[in-house]
Amino acid sequence: MNIYELVNNVCKKNAFDLNTSGVQRLVGTLRSAGFSDTLSALETTQAQQILEKRLQAVSSPTLRTAANASVAPISSLAKFEEIDSFRTKNVCPRCKSKMERVKLAKYEKASYCSTCKVALWTD
Repeated sequence: MNIYELVNNVCKKNAFDLNTSGVQRLVGTLRSAGFSDTLSALETTQAQQILEKRLQAVSSPTLRTAANASVAPISSLAKFEEIDSFRTKNVCPRCKSKMERVKLAKYEKASYCSTCKVALWTD
C-alpha cells in the first residue's frame, strides 16, 4: 500500500478532513519513523497504529492545552522598551530567566535562553 493512501484512509476512518499540507505532515511523521513509500502488510498495521495515536493526540483537548501551556507567549501589550531593558540586563523577556552568551555562524554573538529554548537575541 502507498503511504499517502494509508494516511488518507486513516483520516477518513477517523473523520478528519485534512488539506494537502496536513497529509504531507503525517506522511513526514511516518517517514521519520522509518517507513518507506510502499508499505508491506505488517508495516501498514504498524503505521495505522502510529497514525491513530497521532490523530487522537491532535483531537484531545487536554493534550493540546498541555502542549500549548509549556511556554507562555509574551503578552501583546509588552512595550519594546521593556523588552529592550530585559535584553540589556541579559534576562529573557519571555520567561525572565538568565540568558547565555553564544556564538553563531561567522562568530556573531547572541544571547540564548536555555530555560524556554525559544528566545535567541542577536546583538
